[in-house]
Amino acid sequence: MPADVHANDDAVKSRVLAYWAARQKADLGAAYEFYSPTFRAQHSRTQFLSGFRRLVRFPPEEVRVLEVTRSPDGAAANVRVTLRLKSELAGQQVDIEATSEETWILEEGLWWKKDEPFVPNV
Repeated sequence: MPADVHANDDAVKSRVLAYWAARQKADLGAAYEFYSPTFRAQHSRTQFLSGFRRLVRFPPEEVRVLEVTRSPDGAAANVRVTLRLKSELAGQQVDIEATSEETWILEEGLWWKKDEPFVPNV
């Protein structure tokens, strides 16, 4: 496998970890900048900041990229991320581990988080 293939995986991982660092800091504005140009054209920054607050409700304490699987043309990647966070449940602190499956796309020379499903803030 050519070395540039692994370098590209490293570029995806770097962008994914930077995105999740923004989420860890509960910085929704910084996280918005990682979404694809198409997603940002459909959701203004103002709409995102008010409509996607759920994304920073439970910031993870630890994030790891488990796997990057790129499409045959190399322009998209399915990324599996493990998240660890603490939450209070019935007055007790509990550790929660979850896996996020995300699609990242290569556009304009950068990797972008393709989209985010809209779920009303509750």
